[in-house]
Amino acid sequence: MQPILLLLLAVTLQLGCGDDGEHATKVAVADTEVSRTERAGTEPSGTGKPNPRDPSAEQTGLITASLPAKPGDFGPTRVRVEGELSGEELVDDDKDCEPCHADVVRQWRSSSHAGASLEDPTYLATFERFRKATGAVATRFCAGCHMPALTIDGAVEKPIRPDDVRAHSGLTCKSCHRISEVSLHGNGGYTLTGGQVPDPNPKVPGSLEEHKAGFALDPLRKVSLCGACHRGFLHPDLGVNQFMAGGDVITPHLASGYAGNRLARIDEPVDKLDCIGCHMRKEKVRDGDLAARNGEVSSHRFLGANTWMAAMAGDGVQLELLTEQLRGIVSIDVAAATLEDGTRVFPAEAAPVLAGQRLLLDVVLRNLEVGHLFPGAALDVQDTWIEVKVTDSSGTLIAEAGGKHARSGSDPTAHVLAAFTTDREGKRLQQREFQLFDTVVENMAIGPRDAAVVRYALDVPAGLTAARHPLTVTALLRHRRNGLELQKLACETARSARGRAFARATRALGRKVMDPCPSQPIVDIAETKVAVGIGARVQAGAAPHWRRSFDLGLALIHQVQERLDEARESFENALELLAKDGTPEERAMVQASLARVAARQGRIDEALSWLDMAEAGDPGHPALLAIRGEALALVWRWQESIAPLRKAAQSAPQDVRAWTRLAMALGSAGQDEDALAAAQTGLALWPEKPELLRVQALALKSLGHADAARAMESYMLHRGHDNPSAVRMACENRDENCARERIPAHTHELRPVTQ
Repeated sequence: MQPILLLLLAVTLQLGCGDDGEHATKVAVADTEVSRTERAGTEPSGTGKPNPRDPSAEQTGLITASLPAKPGDFGPTRVRVEGELSGEELVDDDKDCEPCHADVVRQWRSSSHAGASLEDPTYLATFERFRKATGAVATRFCAGCHMPALTIDGAVEKPIRPDDVRAHSGLTCKSCHRISEVSLHGNGGYTLTGGQVPDPNPKVPGSLEEHKAGFALDPLRKVSLCGACHRGFLHPDLGVNQFMAGGDVITPHLASGYAGNRLARIDEPVDKLDCIGCHMRKEKVRDGDLAARNGEVSSHRFLGANTWMAAMAGDGVQLELLTEQLRGIVSIDVAAATLEDGTRVFPAEAAPVLAGQRLLLDVVLRNLEVGHLFPGAALDVQDTWIEVKVTDSSGTLIAEAGGKHARSGSDPTAHVLAAFTTDREGKRLQQREFQLFDTVVENMAIGPRDAAVVRYALDVPAGLTAARHPLTVTALLRHRRNGLELQKLACETARSARGRAFARATRALGRKVMDPCPSQPIVDIAETKVAVGIGARVQAGAAPHWRRSFDLGLALIHQVQERLDEARESFENALELLAKDGTPEERAMVQASLARVAARQGRIDEALSWLDMAEAGDPGHPALLAIRGEALALVWRWQESIAPLRKAAQSAPQDVRAWTRLAMALGSAGQDEDALAAAQTGLALWPEKPELLRVQALALKSLGHADAARAMESYMLHRGHDNPSAVRMACENRDENCARERIPAHTHELRPVTQ
């Protein structure tokens, strides 16, 4: 097997799919055990050789290619139905549940799940545009998660009448509570089970237990249940150009401390929280729900970030709860400054402000409480941005950036946390035209417990006098659910004849009509004020200096090679601040990060030395294994990298990135059988991951396996864009925001305000 020279350690938009080829190995996934006995529509082929397995896996079965699934009866969605079940049985089932579960039903009616149907003008607009572009059958892809009732009745591919109640039924009670099986490929990867479940009857012994068992099937409380729809990918069978992963919240979560995974970094401990723990927190009952325990139920509001849907429906309670959930989940800090002569100053409060000179300010965001990417969900239309303003001692505004974004939605000075997605001509797509998706130019979302830095430039007024000092720099992180381009489309659709017809049908059903035309609510997630210049003081309540310096380094480590020295300087400063009062674990946190910087700069011996020091402060921490293995792999010391990478993967069996790193190292070291085993372990977690499909194909080819050609064909189908650079350059030429975000370590200019 030829060495795999490019070790792809960075993962951007990640998504899963798949089922097929018979395998006996079992891998722990999320909080369940998923068998790798999957259906691809083809018979497995074997050579009769013993199945090569990672030592952590069961040594049984024959070698076969692990190939992604083909859609079932409702393709391109992956929805399956077991037994007798009609869409009519999913419609209005909340009314059947309400007599006993009044609180749960009331909460659910406020949720995005309840509003996931064509009652939502945004979904109506994008669904019907996709239908027109790709044909009715392809829209099963959308309906499998948004409208199961229409999907399983085979009604999606037929004309949809506005008064068809199934078109107004999003994810109803049975849509989740009758799911008997889930797969890890996303795109509606679940199986709905039919059959009658008896209502509780005090006169019938055991009927309550039978009722509970029928509506609390095994997947119900698993992360993988949410992953069935909260993973997704585009595929040529949709009529789009190519395979394209996106919209995945599960993979980042499983790689985070919230899932008990400690490979990403040494970090302060966080409580283990899954999807239910964050999005279905306990809520006190008021209507006597019979499922209540200690006066509480798991909230079926499914609180996340969809403030717009709550506003469209006029649901003030839901909007208030969503706003409360969003505030404080990400921190913001003006951490450091760079003077005109290149001198870096930390903290920013210590920076001198000289009239007529240029001052650079580093604004740091840290994802503190989101267990997946922030923002999540539809990254191409997210609208979360930073506003920065600078005022003098009298409160007079001197300069600002991002201040026009709330009104315009396209302020070129605003840093927007979103994925810039384009068509094949490099035109940025901002209305969910996913039938045209071709390339992700940049993705500014922040991973769990990770950080990002945005640099702003202030041209200090030449006439600034000492009497106007100190200056106050205010940085504000703001959230609006979707961009104004998508809102414009939704408003036009709601005012169209088709939209008005759906609104009339919604009223006739006794439901709230969503109006997408009024301004969306804007939530201020985090704010900081930092004084700079003469008389500046650190704001009361600010984080410790070492932590601010560490967060800055954590953000800078993602920057281009030229800024890694700044990351190193930030970590060294944090370590110096911890020298006297820091704990061994805190110092190890910083030392491990210094190791990662040294490795990226090719100073491998220094990296290993830092890791040894960190090991003394936090013995046995799994992140040290991962960093050691990655560092060795970066300088192609494949054989040495394998042992730590193997131990790292074994410590976090749900982390597909860990198995990817191990598989690529094994393949590059020429250990084909072990590379195949590691790749297939990872493919059980993410069956369409291109890097793993490539390792598998090369390993099977090297082993002379009959499935090698099919495996390579699968990799070629899912390998992604052949020439993304050309599309990105085209985007730069036609869009100023695209051009700015594509510049490594770019700077946002603060607009001067003329008094």
